[in-house]
Amino acid sequence: MARTEERHDAGTEVQRVLEYLRHTEAGRLDEARAYLSPRVRHTFPGGREFADLSEWFGWFRARMRRVRKRDHEIDVCHAANGDLVIYVRGFLEGETTSGHAFDGVRFIDRFVVSAGQIVEQQVWNDLAACGVEPEGK
Repeated sequence: MARTEERHDAGTEVQRVLEYLRHTEAGRLDEARAYLSPRVRHTFPGGREFADLSEWFGWFRARMRRVRKRDHEIDVCHAANGDLVIYVRGFLEGETTSGHAFDGVRFIDRFVVSAGQIVEQQVWNDLAACGVEPEGK
């Protein structure tokens, strides 16, 4: 019985992470915040850390007009402390603020979900490696 409950909880949390991603892609930050812990930490390529969704979204919007995540796969791990670790990986397509369109750029997002809230988001992608943006930007 416990395994069924674990799977159900994991499925629910995966759906919450995907909904959070849809809200952030659409720029619906108030809706996205509903999925975040007040102590959330976002880490992006280059080691950039943000504690506030508006802060990282502003940083993102200064560089990208739009980005969409597609063709993603999901892996779920149960952490020893009871948290869920959810990996979402796939490909990015979008356009930079300078008008450079891109597609097929790999990404991995790692989420830690605790008590139904996202407490950590780590983002890796090949935007710099694919020449979409300079290294270290």
